[in-house]
Amino acid sequence: MTELFIAVLNLSIVASYTAILVMIAGFVLKKLKLPTVFAYALWAIVFIRLIIPLSFESNVSMMPINTNTIPYQYSTAPSIDSGIAVIDQSVNKVIESSLPAAQPANSIDPIDIILYAAAFVWLTGIAVLATYAFISYVRLYRKLSTATKVQGNVFESDRISAPFVLGLIKPKIYLPLGLSGEQLSYIVQHEQTHIRRFDYLTKPIAFLITIIHWFNPLAWLSYNWMIKDMEMSCDESVMKKSKGDARAAYSYALLSMAAKQSGFPSPISFGESDVKGRIRNIMSYKKPVIWLGSLAAALLIIFAVSLLSNPLRAMEPAGQYEQAWKNRTPYIGNGGKVSSISGGLPYPAPFKYDHIQLQTEKEPFGLTVYIAINEEAAAAANGLTPAQQLALAAPEFHRNALLMFGLIGNAGEIVFQIKDEPEESSLFYTREWAQAQVEQPLFEATEKSEEFEEFAKKADERVVQDQVTAVVEGFGQSLKQVRIATVPAEQTEALMDQFYAPYVTAEQMAKWKQNMELVPGRELSSPWPERIDIDSIAIEGEDSCLVKGNIIGMASTGEAGKIEVELTVVRENGQWKINSFEEK
Repeated sequence: MTELFIAVLNLSIVASYTAILVMIAGFVLKKLKLPTVFAYALWAIVFIRLIIPLSFESNVSMMPINTNTIPYQYSTAPSIDSGIAVIDQSVNKVIESSLPAAQPANSIDPIDIILYAAAFVWLTGIAVLATYAFISYVRLYRKLSTATKVQGNVFESDRISAPFVLGLIKPKIYLPLGLSGEQLSYIVQHEQTHIRRFDYLTKPIAFLITIIHWFNPLAWLSYNWMIKDMEMSCDESVMKKSKGDARAAYSYALLSMAAKQSGFPSPISFGESDVKGRIRNIMSYKKPVIWLGSLAAALLIIFAVSLLSNPLRAMEPAGQYEQAWKNRTPYIGNGGKVSSISGGLPYPAPFKYDHIQLQTEKEPFGLTVYIAINEEAAAAANGLTPAQQLALAAPEFHRNALLMFGLIGNAGEIVFQIKDEPEESSLFYTREWAQAQVEQPLFEATEKSEEFEEFAKKADERVVQDQVTAVVEGFGQSLKQVRIATVPAEQTEALMDQFYAPYVTAEQMAKWKQNMELVPGRELSSPWPERIDIDSIAIEGEDSCLVKGNIIGMASTGEAGKIEVELTVVRENGQWKINSFEEK
């Protein structure tokens, strides 16, 4: 309910800006003596903006604001982001002084409570106004039960004082008693114009949209001005079809039918409105020339495109992390969003997301993500236990933990636990660990889409570096296990298959076996290659890294020199392996 209310608020803000521009445009059209039907058509743009959340983007958009002015989640304090600096600064100062700031130490957002209460009031207002509309219709319908047919769809009644159209499927014209002659002709033509243009549908639809935005004064003002333009455009249509100068006679007919208005817009009937303004418009009316109508139509199309489109904007984070970012929340107590974040991240084979468990009673607030094992993927694990497989996949869980700390503002601890396995089969992370990985505060680092993209990119790079590091270091520790030069080639090949194969591609293994002089390993009993110390890892593409480092030699007396090496590590079938090895 709260998210729906925020969506309506954002629609209302965009439509309010649109309404102001439409009012200005309508005023200009009338000053240019263009037909009012064009000003009337402009109001469709406002009501489309009030009800339809989706739009297209263009570089001719006249919308200089963020269409999601009110965010669906907050960072350290509630605020708006309209894209207009003056408005944002003024409104945010008021918000800061009147609303409680979000406190990450709390598991439940106090702003959520305020928004929930406001949403309840909003729905109550809709219910009251919808009830009023229904009762008004029923009362009016009962009044007309004794109406008598004059001709076709025209009826008259002694219980009404003004003409109007009523009905949604087969609309009828209802007239007060006593109309005749020229007066009757003009009024019937006016009401028939409403029917021909489907105004009998436009007005109730616009009213229903308006009551959804009942809290917005500009929505009500737009509705009232639309009705005035609707009536004036119908007047002009009758005048255009009349023979000779009908201004005086039509004005007299309108004046004689003037009725007191209730002051509250009726959602169904077409009672006369703004008689003074309409008479003034009629008396100044001149039949338009064709070229002016064509000009107005062209301007209307241009204006509609510019107001119905949104400005071109930066893309939201795309790919596998997009949905997780959309659920960003400062509170771990927001279980729906936390679950969406946890389930929306990628998990390494053979693991998959299962469910979460929250700890929100006391600090540090915790989150346990239970992961299940994909049995088919586990079958290819060469007999490794679940705990061993989890340890091998640790770099990708490091990445997920870092992203989750960045997207959940007050998460203090995150645990990845294998479902139905002992507690030892788990990985444990703290916010302090995550904060040490980045320079700025974690939650602030993901607030804007472009900032989150950079944050996620660095997290992915960290995974690659960790995985490549594990491969290179694992290979470095295996060097002392493979004897070269001092044993037959067959024995060296067997040792290579046993110790090097997990870290080296089949292509590189084949090259070594074809030229045994290039095989790295242990030549003598002492000194021997102990490990590879990495100096740098350069990511050269999605599936390739260049690693520079040193083979550290070891003897019984300690370190015994080093050899500079350069390795190319590539990703094959999801696994990183060494594809070239060169001693410098």
